[in-house]
Amino acid sequence: STRLKAGTATKLVLNALSTIAMIRTNRVRDNLMVNVQPNSEKLRYRALRLVMELVPCGEGEALDRLERAQWRVVAAIDLPKQLPPAKD
Repeated sequence: STRLKAGTATKLVLNALSTIAMIRTNRVRDNLMVNVQPNSEKLRYRALRLVMELVPCGEGEALDRLERAQWRVVAAIDLPKQLPPAKD
């Protein structure tokens, strides 16, 4: 129907606009949305996988990076590859 087509077209335009906005505000890296606020277990796991894929590193190093960056994915990705030992 015409109404369904109009709704689909509107959704496609809005998705394109939001994608462009995310790219321009540096919230996307390697086709992945990295500006995640890990407020739940599911989002923390997503943040962990993002760091593992984009650095690349193992789960232990990714978790260490996220903890050092206070669970900010972009900051965790931008940390130097060889980190000094953690201070306890």
